[in-house]
Amino acid sequence: MSPVETPESGPWAELSRQVERVADRLRSIGLDRLARPDNAGVSLADEVHSACVVLAAHAQKSSVSDAVEPPRLADLGSGDQWTVIASEFIAIASRQVPADAAGAELIETQLRDLRRRL
Repeated sequence: MSPVETPESGPWAELSRQVERVADRLRSIGLDRLARPDNAGVSLADEVHSACVVLAAHAQKSSVSDAVEPPRLADLGSGDQWTVIASEFIAIASRQVPADAAGAELIETQLRDLRRRL
């Protein structure tokens, strides 16, 4: 369950469910796989952190909050960090009027990129 209120129906709700599925998968992956770098030298945990930084920066631009860059947590914290940052992002973006189309595209891109590594 995510720590922030997310939409219960519609396209944002589906994005919330996808965020949770990715988070569950991240939590089930062992440390060796989370920390293993790809050919570019980037680990899955590094990629999760980068996705969180991108989402937090966009959310900060879209709201009045003074969010700071998410810290780089230990690799095993990747699933939890993804859950918190992505769920908060969806909660902020889904309340925008008019709808935050750029935010929807951004979270979809981050989800696609992370699923590619899973």
